[in-house]
Formats: sequence, structure tokens, C-alpha cells
Amino acid sequence: MQYIILITMLFLNPADDDGSMLKVDTYYGKPLVFTSLEECIQHVKINEQDLKDYAKYYYRNISGSSVNKILCVNRNDYV
Repeated sequence: MQYIILITMLFLNPADDDGSMLKVDTYYGKPLVFTSLEECIQHVKINEQDLKDYAKYYYRNISGSSVNKILCVNRNDYV
């Protein structure tokens, strides 16, 4: 199996929430895919602040957005 990182967000204005999750499967143009859940979780632990900063930057135009959860999921389960 292969695992990727998903980041869910919270929004102060419910109208800003489109229900999508931020998929993190590349890093500087290179694939960011893990062969085990443990490997993915370890990467998230080491890079948690960078992942949060990336999500905040991605949603920078939406006032009041904040990171809810950072998840490792099976790549095949997320389309």
C-alpha cells in the first residue's frame, strides 16, 4: 500500500468550507508517498509545523482558516 498526507481545515465562515481536503503528495515537485502508515506518521510528526504552515499559506485568502487534522491515508482510498 501507499500512503499520502491529507490536511483538513476549519473555517470561521461555514460558507468558506467546500468540504475538500488538502492533499499533500508532492514536495518540491517530487512525489511524497509512503510505503507504510508508520513511515507517513513519522514524517508528519517530524514536519508537523511545516505542514501546518503550508496549509495556512494555501488557504491564506480565507480569513479565519486553521488546520483541523493532519491525516495519513491509503492513497487508493482518496480519489
